[in-house]
Amino acid sequence: MGVSIEEYHRVLQDSLACQLSSMDEANDAHEVADREADPLLEAQSGALRLAVAEAISNLPERERLVMSMYYDDELNLKEIGAVLGISESRVCQLHGQALVRLRARLRSWNSEQRE
Repeated sequence: MGVSIEEYHRVLQDSLACQLSSMDEANDAHEVADREADPLLEAQSGALRLAVAEAISNLPERERLVMSMYYDDELNLKEIGAVLGISESRVCQLHGQALVRLRARLRSWNSEQRE
């Protein structure tokens, strides 16, 4: 993943606080700032969506399920836990782990785009 084990553990520990946010928040803020159509921005946004979809498809099955139920089905952590037969805090951990993996994969994708 291109991340040291110490950094991974630090990020994982930080994610245990479980501050959940929408993956669309960054896009929404950017779109508000620039309402005019920008072909380059649209192309980059499309490429980013594809990269996110690919990164999600490569997550471990349980993390992929949590992400799908949370973002696609809009279930809360308690509901996801009931479906999977695990505790709400375990769902939170899985969600956090998935976000750490996605950030790492997308960070490398972003570096490739700049080259």
